Amino acid sequence: MICAQVIAKFKRMVRVIKVCAQIIAKFKRMVHETKICAQVIAKSKRMVRETKVCAQITAKSKRMVRETKVCAQVIAKSKRMVRETKVCAQIIAKSKRMVRVIKVCAQIIAKFKRMVRVIKVCAQIIAKSKRMVRETKICAQIIAKSKRMVRVIKVCAQYIVKSKRMVRVIKVCAQITAKSKRMVRETKICAQITAKSKRMVRETKVCAQYIVKPKRMVRVIKVCAQIIAKSKRMVHETKICAQVIAKSKRMVRETKVCAQIIAKSKRMVRETKVCAQVIAKSKRMVRETKVCAQIIAKSKRMVRVIKVCAQIIAKFKRMVRETKVCAQIIAKSKRMVRETKVCAQIIAKSKRMVRETKVCAQYIVKFKRIMRETKICAQYKAKSIMLLRKTMIYTQSQSETFI
Repeated sequence: MICAQVIAKFKRMVRVIKVCAQIIAKFKRMVHETKICAQVIAKSKRMVRETKVCAQITAKSKRMVRETKVCAQVIAKSKRMVRETKVCAQIIAKSKRMVRVIKVCAQIIAKFKRMVRVIKVCAQIIAKSKRMVRETKICAQIIAKSKRMVRVIKVCAQYIVKSKRMVRVIKVCAQITAKSKRMVRETKICAQITAKSKRMVRETKVCAQYIVKPKRMVRVIKVCAQIIAKSKRMVHETKICAQVIAKSKRMVRETKVCAQIIAKSKRMVRETKVCAQVIAKSKRMVRETKVCAQIIAKSKRMVRVIKVCAQIIAKFKRMVRETKVCAQIIAKSKRMVRETKVCAQIIAKSKRMVRETKVCAQYIVKFKRIMRETKICAQYKAKSIMLLRKTMIYTQSQSETFI
């Protein structure tokens, strides 16, 4: 009876052990699943954050849709702007050509102003030359008077022969004659300079006759030197001569100026040749100006277009900023598309995860029940081990007694 009860209990224990083995196997599976659930929960938390981000992304994507519609309009406008900018580029190229022409015209006008100044200076020089003609006429009158004086000097020469004072005067006269020789050279140079003027040619012929006579006059002056010291009339004439010498010095300066003017006139001749070329060009320019007049008429129309273009350019600048922003938005949208694809996969996974979490929740409920059962099983296991030991001892004792 006792053995039958023990065997019955043993069979029950075997069943319990099998059940416990199944429970342990399930427990191991549950441990794996709980680890997976922990990962799933961690992922689900991440997914929650990502879904919040996705909500923001979808809100942004709606805004992006509106902006892309605006961008489509902007792109359509930009195509129009490209055509207009090509037209503007042609206009700007024409305007640059016109600017060059205007610069050349400005240079020509500047040269013309310089020529006007030179002509004014030449007019002043011509006015001075007319004054010089009058002065040369006065000099001719003075020379006529000097001939009369020579006659008087011949009469006076008989009275003033042995004067000591005249020696000093002769020395002074020698210096004067030395100066007069220099003056003769200067007059020769002046004669060459004045030879170029038609008006002066006549006067130089007269002066040439008077230049031949001063050699004769030198001899007379030596004789007259004794008389000149006491001649009251000669004092007046020497004053006049001093004025003439002062004028001659001024004339020397003016001849230097004339030399500079002649040098300038040579330059002017070259410039006039250039001007002739410029005039030839100007005739061409006249034709071009007619064309320019048409261009100006067009340019007035173009001004209106340019004003419109200015507005368009202002809009275009705004559009450039917006396109930069759009480029950034498009770059972001490309990233967003990738992220939305990833998010779509994540959402698909999250739906699966929700189902799995529901299953996991059921498993957790079951797991709690199993934990309770495992505690009971552990108690049964401890009892079963004790019973096994007792049964082993009992079987050994029974076998010994049976023997």
